This record gives sequence, structure tokens and C-alpha cells, in this order.
Amino acid sequence: MLHPSVQLPLQGKRILLTAPRGYAARLSQALIAEGTLPILMPAIETCHLENFTELYVAFEYIEQYDWIAFTSRNGIEAFFEQMRSLELSFSLIEHCKICAIGKDAEKLTEFGLKADLIPDEPSPQGVIAALAKISDIAGQAILVPVPEVVGVPEPDVVPNFVANLQQLGMIVHRIPTYQSPVYSRVSATQAGPN
Repeated sequence: MLHPSVQLPLQGKRILLTAPRGYAARLSQALIAEGTLPILMPAIETCHLENFTELYVAFEYIEQYDWIAFTSRNGIEAFFEQMRSLELSFSLIEHCKICAIGKDAEKLTEFGLKADLIPDEPSPQGVIAALAKISDIAGQAILVPVPEVVGVPEPDVVPNFVANLQQLGMIVHRIPTYQSPVYSRVSATQAGPN
């Protein structure tokens, strides 16, 4: 049996990751490098909406928005997948400034786009702080593609983000773009064979 000459900080530990698989991959690699064995058990998953009407209406009036603020890579994927499904050119949003958080901004490159604003602090509060530094931000319209949360009360993150954008004087249009249902033992049991 081989014995490592250097004890890694998390050697022999197991860590349960409840993040969606797409988010957990990067964290898993970092944890493995520290000596742990990550166990993936997503507590939520993202799905397509049952009804994209609000998003489609936003696409029709996209020229009215000054900004699009993405709060997750799931929002980025869902937004642009729907544009593709409608065969809409990404040039429709070239007049909009795009805001994305941290590494999520890299997801935009898959669609041939780049973020105009990536806050230093990779969080919704970081977005607010960065937008607050723009002198003429009040009165600008911002589209915020967000999840539709199903199965549990919505966490405060998105409502607080929207409220803070409104406090900056922005005209905020929150649009459900994807669905984020929560796994539960009941739903997992019901989904299985009887």
C-alpha cells in the first residue's frame, strides 16, 4: 500500500456536495486536490419552464432594455437556448450591456459574447455595488433572468437583488427563465417504480 509523504488537508474526509452537477464539477476537482472524496448528491436541479411566454415577450421588447443582469450560469444557458430555439440572432441584444457574476461570465463566451460588467465581489451584492458607481444608472432598464423556484419558498437572494436594483432607480423586469425544483424524498419516491 502506498502512503503519501505529505498529508493533504482533507485527507481521508468525505464531503457531500448538494450543488447541481454543473456547479459541483469545479468544486469536486478542488476538493480531490486537497485529498478528500467528494460525493455528489444534488439537492436541486434545473429544468425548462413549462411556459416561456414572459421570456418570449421580453425578447420582443428587448430593445427597451439597457442592461441584462445574469445571476447564474443556468440563467445564461436558458436565456440563450431559448433565443436559439426561436432562431433569434444574438445581435438583438448587442445594444444591451451585460452583467454576469464571477466565473459565470465565462459561460457567455460559449455564445460569442462577453460581459460588460463583472463585479469584483462575485455576488448579487457585488453587482449592486458596481452598478451604483455608474453615475447615470437611475432610469435605465434592466432585464433580470432568474429561476422560477418550485417546491420551497423562494430564497431571499433574487427578491433582495431586484429590490436593490430598484433602490438604484433602475427599471427592473424580472423574468423567469428556467425552473429550479428541489429534490425531496417524497418526489424521488413518487418518481420511482410503484
